[in-house]
Amino acid sequence: MRTASILSAAIIAAAVPGPALAQDFGRILGEITKEALEDTVQDVRRTPTLSGEAGALSSRWQSATRSRFHHVLEGTPGPYRLTIRATTTSPGGETVAVYPQTAGGERGSPRIGFVIATTVGNAQEMFVTIPRPPEGEMQGRLPIIVDVENASGNEYSGDYSLELQPLG
Repeated sequence: MRTASILSAAIIAAAVPGPALAQDFGRILGEITKEALEDTVQDVRRTPTLSGEAGALSSRWQSATRSRFHHVLEGTPGPYRLTIRATTTSPGGETVAVYPQTAGGERGSPRIGFVIATTVGNAQEMFVTIPRPPEGEMQGRLPIIVDVENASGNEYSGDYSLELQPLG
C-alpha cells in the first residue's frame, strides 16, 4: 500500500538530520494523514451490495470470536433464492448465519437461514423477499448481516459467498 512507503519515508526523514529532510517531514506526515483518510473513505464506499440480476458477494474471516459482515441485497421487489457457500479451517465446522439488519444496524430476527461451513465447503439455499423501494426508486434494498458464530473460542479462518437469484 502507498501508505507503507510514505510511512517509511517519514521514518527516514525523522531519523536523518538535515534541514531539507526536516522540512519535508511535515509534508510527508500530511500525505500519510491524507492516505489514511482516503483508505477510510474507500472502505465506506465499498458497502457490499448484491444485485438480484447477477453476481456473488463474498468475504473472509480469521477470528477466535464471532465475526459479522454487513451487506445489502438489491433488486426489483419480490422473492429471491439466496444461496450461501462457506468453508472454514475449523475441523468441527462453524455456523454462518444470515440475519435481517435492523434500522439501527443490529442483527434482527428471525434468522433468515444458515449453513454449517466445513473444511470441504458446504452450501445452503434460503429465501428472501426484497421489499418495495421508496417512492421514485426502482430497486428495493434488504440490509442483512452475515454472522460467523464461532462458539469454540479457537481461532479459525474461512470464507463465504452469497448468490441472489430471482424466483420466477
